[in-house]
Amino acid sequence: LAGAALTVVLALLGRQAWQLPQRGPGGVADVTQSLVTFLLLCAALCVWSAGRLVRPAELLPSRGAAPLWWALVAGSALVSLR
Repeated sequence: LAGAALTVVLALLGRQAWQLPQRGPGGVADVTQSLVTFLLLCAALCVWSAGRLVRPAELLPSRGAAPLWWALVAGSALVSLR
């Protein structure tokens, strides 16, 4: 449920018209405050979620839920790499 919720939230946020950083001669010149805030919030949410979900056997109620969770995580990682 948490993985699905995070996927939906990030998909909705990713469709927003974020103002992208501008490139200067020496690299990235200016990153907008809204983008920095978004990235920091996403990083904090991902770290918190990882800390809560790395022990699925303790958090998920049924015996078969933990292997299913790991399969979903592995599948998500595989899809993300393509």
